[in-house]
Amino acid sequence: MDEQMLIRQVMQGDDVSLQNLVQPHIKKARQSAYLLLRDYSLAEDAVQEALVQTYQSLHRYDPEKGPFHTWFYSIVINMSRKIYRKQVKMYLPFKEKLFRSFDHGPEHFMELREETRVIYQAIQQLDFKHKSVIILFYFQEMNVKEVADILGIKEGTVKSRLHKARRKLSQLLKNQELEGGQTT
Repeated sequence: MDEQMLIRQVMQGDDVSLQNLVQPHIKKARQSAYLLLRDYSLAEDAVQEALVQTYQSLHRYDPEKGPFHTWFYSIVINMSRKIYRKQVKMYLPFKEKLFRSFDHGPEHFMELREETRVIYQAIQQLDFKHKSVIILFYFQEMNVKEVADILGIKEGTVKSRLHKARRKLSQLLKNQELEGGQTT
């Protein structure tokens, strides 16, 4: 069914249409929130809050400014940012379960898991604005324009943040390699 038709039906109080409208985007919304917040329950809270806000502010959605999913993801990112700010001083344990590779045997799986853990630890050391662009661009496979629309910034700013984030990640990974090499 057409997105605009679903939106009209939601605004008339049809809850099933709301579910049909957001369902295709929930998985990526949860992934993004989790990658930003590093906690499944906080990510779920962010997505739930985003769904409530989406429902309450659907009348403000302007299809001329971009597709629905871009508007929805920007709400998810903003909710994640709000929760992140509340949690900034708390330590959130990070448990990586995103990459699973059972096709290549246990040794490959363990190597991949360790590499993934190291990369995600480095990503988590970035500040929120750099972490956001990395997650949306690389993990959610969005293009620069989509990232810019979601974050409400210019495309040049996205490119700049991606460049700085990659440079910071590279340095963090080099430092971890050096530290790892000294302890073995």
